[in-house]
Amino acid sequence: MNEYLENTEILVENNKYNKYKILCDPGYGYMTSYDILPGIQVIMNDFQCDNSPEVSNNYLENYLEINHCLYGRFECFFEENIYGYLGEGEVSINDWKIDRKVSRFPLGYYYGKEILININIACQNELL
Repeated sequence: MNEYLENTEILVENNKYNKYKILCDPGYGYMTSYDILPGIQVIMNDFQCDNSPEVSNNYLENYLEINHCLYGRFECFFEENIYGYLGEGEVSINDWKIDRKVSRFPLGYYYGKEILININIACQNELL
């Protein structure tokens, strides 16, 4: 995951989970990632900042992202003047192929769960 996010420090890396600290301007965020099945991660997001870290566009994989906001708010400006909002209790499903221009946490905090699916790897799993 840290190869997709800028300004990321690995805090814990083991066979149970990985925990990252993301430096934001200003503030910080923590992401704790659990590998559930090959190609599928559950991620706990805890951000105390205004601006969301930007995801690198240098990835080659095909990802699907499902987010649930527990507390706070996430806003994103996409290509073609499209805005997306995720508030408390809401769920979103995103394809990483959509170009994010600007994303932020307007309340200064965000806590939520995310399921990140690498479709190329997950579709090879017989269970799915």
